[in-house]
Amino acid sequence: MIVRLHSKTTCQEFTYWERQEVNDLVNFLIQQDQFVFLKAAACIRNYYEIMSSDQLIEKLALEILDGLTTQQMHDYQERLLELLTMLITLYSSAGDRSELNYLRSAVVEKLLSFKIYPLYPSNNGHHCKIECEGNFISETNDVDIAGWDNSAKGEFYECKSGAFSRSNSENKYKFLCDIKRKVGSGSIVAIFCLTAVIKQHVDEYHNDGIELFDRFSLAKKFF
Repeated sequence: MIVRLHSKTTCQEFTYWERQEVNDLVNFLIQQDQFVFLKAAACIRNYYEIMSSDQLIEKLALEILDGLTTQQMHDYQERLLELLTMLITLYSSAGDRSELNYLRSAVVEKLLSFKIYPLYPSNNGHHCKIECEGNFISETNDVDIAGWDNSAKGEFYECKSGAFSRSNSENKYKFLCDIKRKVGSGSIVAIFCLTAVIKQHVDEYHNDGIELFDRFSLAKKFF
């Protein structure tokens, strides 16, 4: 099966992928362990409003410190302080809530790309239209992160900095199901969201061949 991935280089998301504050945070996180990743993921998932500098520092600091043991504070103090500084820089760079959401999503997508692209070095991309056997699966829909190799298997991810709501994204969900039907059972078609997933949704989506990862399952998978 021949699958080609066509990145939509004109889409607005590409602009945010190249922002320095996004790259700095992602480059930091890919070198960390599950603990630091989960602290960052909780901050990005839980805070999506524009705040004053004082509010921002207070809320992000409280999120990072939440539940820390004395030993964890000792072991992770420097890394968590660096994480806090990078998150403050990221959030402070947003001019409005829309831009903040683009930045939050860019961190999630780019982080996942660092884990997926090395597995498919010759055929990968983000915000991709998918061509299968010479025909596009959809002329309008794209998938956030994808990789494909010549052994007829690949991975396709829809990424959310918060939750994925099927009721609000039925068209995108149908697109993911179309990908699964076209590319076959050997490939992973999945939704990655930073919120904790509900078992009912895991079972429901699994029936359609769609996997559902939250920040906890993805931490185990990649960190």
